[in-house]
Amino acid sequence: VMARDAKDETMPPEVKWVVAGPHPSNPKRLSVPFFYQGPVLERMTAEQLWDSLLTLNYPEIEKRKAVQRIDNHEKFARYDAMSGEELFAEIIKLAGVGGGGVGMEDGAMAGVAKPRAKLGNPINTNCPIKPGRAVDPSIKALNEKGETIGFCCNGCKNKFVSSMSNEKPATKKKVAKLGNPINTDCPLKPGRAIDPSLLALNEDGETIGFCCKGCLRKFEASMAQARNKKPSDTPSMDGYVMVKNREVRASEIGSPAPVGHFIREFGGADREQIENSHKQAAVTQVLNLLNGYVETKIFKNKESVVMKNVNGGVTMEEKIELAFRTILNRKPNTAEIRDFKDAIKKTGDTGYKDLVWVLVNSHEFMFVQ
Repeated sequence: VMARDAKDETMPPEVKWVVAGPHPSNPKRLSVPFFYQGPVLERMTAEQLWDSLLTLNYPEIEKRKAVQRIDNHEKFARYDAMSGEELFAEIIKLAGVGGGGVGMEDGAMAGVAKPRAKLGNPINTNCPIKPGRAVDPSIKALNEKGETIGFCCNGCKNKFVSSMSNEKPATKKKVAKLGNPINTDCPLKPGRAIDPSLLALNEDGETIGFCCKGCLRKFEASMAQARNKKPSDTPSMDGYVMVKNREVRASEIGSPAPVGHFIREFGGADREQIENSHKQAAVTQVLNLLNGYVETKIFKNKESVVMKNVNGGVTMEEKIELAFRTILNRKPNTAEIRDFKDAIKKTGDTGYKDLVWVLVNSHEFMFVQ
């Protein structure tokens, strides 16, 4: 590894040997020629360290996108300018109850009054569950349209009510309508204004606008995939994954990072002064690595990349090698394999978590050459 100052026109002929091993009496053993002008190793920046940890936890982290926070002041100003009737109509529209008009009429009031509908006389004579059997006028229930339906027995009534409760969320989802978009910039391409005709509902039922059909399709695909996703599915997605938490790359979090975020603790700039980021160590950083991200995020995520790689090994030696390759990008030497084998034999399967914990907290992981 050669290093030189930018001011030097030519490399001086005196090239010194820098000791890389425990043999100061024999400098050329386990050492490399190096014109020393600075430290060989350099600690990773807060952003580099954060992205490295995310890579150990999630596959394809470049496809994880943070949901943009909506400017609540703009929303407050818009609601503050509305009249009482307009505000009520807006709430009805966002709730998907019905009635898109400005006044509190027909659809809106029907949607509000619907839960208070009372049982009347049954509109049917035969039981809908057991056709051919006459209904008992005292056993009745409301259908989705608010009509009174009679049944031949309480068993049929309970079946009908149960089926209605199961269909209720799906019906509500169909009734939900698109309202006014709550954002002004496209969430997938920040900085680009939205097209008011390209709208979709997010998981909270809010209307989101997009700049183009491509972004709209990507968002709808990620929403559909998130709805159909089972807990055992892999986090790897073909499309973009919109996440609410801060588990996205440093470039997606923004600058400065939120107060209390991992990046801020490890020296990320707060942008209050010029060039005030740093790489100095601190007690809070050590505690964050010892008891923080590895314990609360990587180990609790059953689909984390590093744990899946380690568990994919067959033999103990293969699992140790996979841990080293995933975290340090190298094979372990004979002494390291021997030491970790002895430790895992004493602790059992939990020893593999200890192995990952030790490697992530090592200086070899935090420093780059």
